[in-house]
Amino acid sequence: MQRAYVEPSVINRVADLGFPADSVRDFVARHGFEPATGLHSVYELARSFLGGDAVSTARGRTLFILLRDLDPIYQPGPDDLLQSEVQKLRWKVPVVSFLDPLKVAATQNEVSRLAEGVFDTRARRFISAKEKEKEQALNAEENHVVLVRSFRKADRSIRGLKTFDHVWRYFESRGEIPLCIKEILGGAVSLDEAKELAACPSSFPAITAAVRANAYLNFIMISNATRPGKDKLDDYKHCFEASYCDAFITADRQQETAMRAICPKIPVFNWNNTLRTAVEAR
Repeated sequence: MQRAYVEPSVINRVADLGFPADSVRDFVARHGFEPATGLHSVYELARSFLGGDAVSTARGRTLFILLRDLDPIYQPGPDDLLQSEVQKLRWKVPVVSFLDPLKVAATQNEVSRLAEGVFDTRARRFISAKEKEKEQALNAEENHVVLVRSFRKADRSIRGLKTFDHVWRYFESRGEIPLCIKEILGGAVSLDEAKELAACPSSFPAITAAVRANAYLNFIMISNATRPGKDKLDDYKHCFEASYCDAFITADRQQETAMRAICPKIPVFNWNNTLRTAVEAR
């Protein structure tokens, strides 16, 4: 069965409305999909516990009860998908776009513990590691904003890039897509390998999503001359995780817009437009 990636904003909306997870699962199934999500979703939802008081604990439990009962297919994290696609390029190894049984069992166990309100040292370490990665990415992004501002001042043509498509074509015309791939993969591929990856975007959907997400961040910086919101990097990681899915479900309009740019071939459903109406009619 085809997979529909359920983004965390949907879980939050379902919790706000007091619906059970079955209402979402049933709707997704009626449209021919199996619910899926990613490890980055687990991290985002687990942040609800960080308040450390009864209210935040209750909210966290509600979110994870929904996630547990939804029982989604879990996608590998963005880094794992990117590494798998490099292996596919080099060794023709097929990408396994779902977690292996041991990781599934470990993830389901952690989700069940959080549904019971068990937010212990292990869970805190998991979030702390993710927060550290995010802080490093934000620092790098801040440095990049400085460069974009200087380019905007020096090159009038950059100030004329008004849409994401304009920015994407600008990068393509300058031959910068392979260089972007090398940067995203931390120099793990040669320039020739990066050119191979750039030449077959549909064969490497996670790397393609990562490159387009990078271009989308640049589009926001160019059009606004400012750094995107701190949560944007988290939003785009869901696009990487969903790159092997067949549909994407969100309740966040900005996430919807970003997903349509980053993974244009994957249909996007907005909870507020479609799913919520259908569920409330039940």
